[in-house]
Parts: sequence; C-alpha cells; structure tokens
Amino acid sequence: MDEVELSVHRGRESRAPARCALASCAATLILAACGGGGGGGGAALTSVPSGAASQGPVGTHANGGQSSLASDLNTSPGSSPSGNTTPSESVGPSSNQGPGAFTKYTFKIGPLISYFDPDVARKVLAALATPELKGYQYDPLESPVYVKTDPTVEYTYWLGTRSEMNSIDSQTEIVSLAFDGTGPVVFRRPVVPESYVNETASIDIQPPDQLLNRLKVAGQQGFCKIIGIDGPNWRLSRRIEANPASCDFQEWLTDHPVGDEEALQKIREFGAAGYKRFMNNYYVRDTTQNARYIYEVVDQPPLANMTAEEQVAILNKMGATGALSYSSTSDPNKTVYRRTLDCTRRWFCGW
Repeated sequence: MDEVELSVHRGRESRAPARCALASCAATLILAACGGGGGGGGAALTSVPSGAASQGPVGTHANGGQSSLASDLNTSPGSSPSGNTTPSESVGPSSNQGPGAFTKYTFKIGPLISYFDPDVARKVLAALATPELKGYQYDPLESPVYVKTDPTVEYTYWLGTRSEMNSIDSQTEIVSLAFDGTGPVVFRRPVVPESYVNETASIDIQPPDQLLNRLKVAGQQGFCKIIGIDGPNWRLSRRIEANPASCDFQEWLTDHPVGDEEALQKIREFGAAGYKRFMNNYYVRDTTQNARYIYEVVDQPPLANMTAEEQVAILNKMGATGALSYSSTSDPNKTVYRRTLDCTRRWFCGW
C-alpha cells in the first residue's frame, strides 16, 4: 500500500463511534472545538498549526452549533509557501453548474434534555415517540431544538444496555447515552436497512510532510471519513458496499495569518470543486460523485444569544434552502452557512 500501513477492522470490530447517529457523531467530534453548549455560536477563526491533530474536524452542525474555520496555517516542508494550493480544475464538479439537489431541514422546539442527566436515554426515547417529534432527530448538544430532514430515513428506536454497544452491527447507531457512564442507551436502526459493512483503519500523522500521501492512499481505498483520534493516529472509516466511495485529499498551507475573507474564498474554491473540510488544513472529495459545497455569510446575532424560538425561525428559513450553520467568523454578528448539493452519500457529506 505504498508504504502506508492501515490496520483494518470490519463489522462488529469497528466500535460504536463509527456508527453513532449523525448528530451524535458531529457532537462527539466537535465538542472540543465548539466548547460544548447547545445551539451556541462557535469560536471565531482560530489558529491551527500545520499537521496538528488536536482540533476536531470542522463541519456543519444541524442544530446550529458551530466549529471554527482554519487560520494562521503554517507551511511545512515540501508545501507551497504561496498558500495557493487549489483543487485541480481537471477533476471535480464545475463551479458554473446550476442549482443541484439538496436536503431540506425543518427545526422544531422540543424538550430540553441534558446529556448530563443520568436518565437522558429514557427521556430522549420518550420525546422522539411523541406525535409532535415524529421523524425528528435529537441533538445531544443540550438544546431544545430538534431537526428533521427531507428526504428522510425512517428509523426504529429502542432502549438497550451499554454492553450492547460492543456488539452492534453496521446498521445500528447510538442516539443517546448518559455521560456519566451509567444507565441505558438509545439505539436506532433504519426500517429499510442498507447493504454495507463498516470498516475502520488507523493512519499515523507523523511526520506531517508525509500525511497527505497517506491520506490519499487511504482515500483511494474508500477511507474517506474521520471518526476519532488515538494519540498520534487518526481513525478513518469506509463502507464496503456495491458502489463504494473513493476519495482524494488536498492540503491548504500558508506562511501567513489567514483572515475571514481569504479563508472564505478558499473554502468556496474547494467547495466548488467538490472538496469539504476533513481535518485541520486537509480537504476531502469523493471522486465517485459530483457533490458541491456552497458557503454563504448571513447577518445574524450569535445563536448563543438567541432564544430557542429565534433560533428555530432562522434555522428553518435557511434549512428550507438546504443551508445549515457551519461556522462563526471574527464578526460575532455574521455566520457562515453551508449548502451541500448533489450528494448521493449522506454518510460522507454529513447533514
């Protein structure tokens, strides 16, 4: 494998973090970057050293919780000091394409259930069973705002024990569990299951100047999604299915501090070519589909300063057009939203 070692685990050996519900996965991976807190605005543009593995992946969060964009990116050996690393024009979707297909999002206020509540699982299951929240999903970032997607996937929910987390299959996801390590767990499974098996693999991030090549080799084999960090290793996952994904990675490095304008211009360039933020200064594209990512800056107060009703109003307005809150900026009254177009793999593109 071009001197890149991947320790692959299939099916039951790929543990729960690879198969948590979408909102739960996002929360698990970006809590550190967001600082927790439901619906709150995330950090403004912050510094991320090249090759660092301490920051969680930046990404769209259905409930308005925001992580930060990269800034102050440093140049590593072998990279272009100009910082003009741009996706190749010969691959990926054209930025001149017309409107594409997108998922619509509807938000509703429901019970506020803290993930520190030892009885959180039972309360979440009860809330999702109410007629008012049928088809909606619970977000663990301590917010009373629930979300529903269109098109949607129907799920069967049930209460199980923590020991079951070590033996669930690829189709089963963890929805909610108490952070104190006790109590039951809410699981869910699609009513109409798909045919795939999850596999996970680990790659060493050291030395940094070899990481991009390792990611590219892993991506060609379908390892396109990061699911965790184990010391100096990143844990990636792929789906073994009839038409599997295959991914390419790009790296953006600069030798100067990056402001909002430059950062937005760069993510828009990457997004038009089908690349989305993967981790730190790395971007990923599924080469088997023509997904695109559109970023829009919206004038609004920080979500943390809004009432739940105010949050739902703006989230529904943007969600109707396929846009979800993506990141804050240095201006606390401006928020970046992202639309994902023509994505055929929600597990890859995210919400």
